[in-house]
Amino acid sequence: MIPGYDEWKTTPPEEPELVKEKLNGSGYVSTSTSVFVPEEDAFDYALERVGQGAARERKEFVDWFYSGCWIKE
Repeated sequence: MIPGYDEWKTTPPEEPELVKEKLNGSGYVSTSTSVFVPEEDAFDYALERVGQGAARERKEFVDWFYSGCWIKE
């Protein structure tokens, strides 16, 4: 679980907090919710979101992950 994840889901951070996080390091900002995810938490945040995704999204992720040097048997 990512610290503050539940708060990010329900209420976007206020602008001063968003600016403070950006000053402390790089990361990603959602254009639809203004949620800021610090770069060091980006992988964990993405994995958690994929795990909570719809069946179609999970299938797309699995298809993408195994698209390289894997053979489906």
